[in-house]
Amino acid sequence: MALEELKNLLEQAYKEDLVCEDTLYDVLSQAEAFEKRRSQIELDYKGHVVVVCEGELFAALTLDEALKLAHQRFPDRPCYAGVIGWIARGRSAEWI
Repeated sequence: MALEELKNLLEQAYKEDLVCEDTLYDVLSQAEAFEKRRSQIELDYKGHVVVVCEGELFAALTLDEALKLAHQRFPDRPCYAGVIGWIARGRSAEWI
């Protein structure tokens, strides 16, 4: 998902009182940190889920594992996750 799409989704969620303003900005900040480092992340973490929280990277083979690592360090902070090395096509995914 592109940053602009994420921003639009978060703004809509904010308008519907689903997220607070602080969460909106925190998630966007984590997504921007991920995108700035995307090239290196793709080299280092192919096939992993990478979570960014407070600017730090947490990588694992599953989303649950990556989130667990991030939440151990930052239990009350929102995170942004990306899957590296997979391309989604409809309901399936394959390695790129």
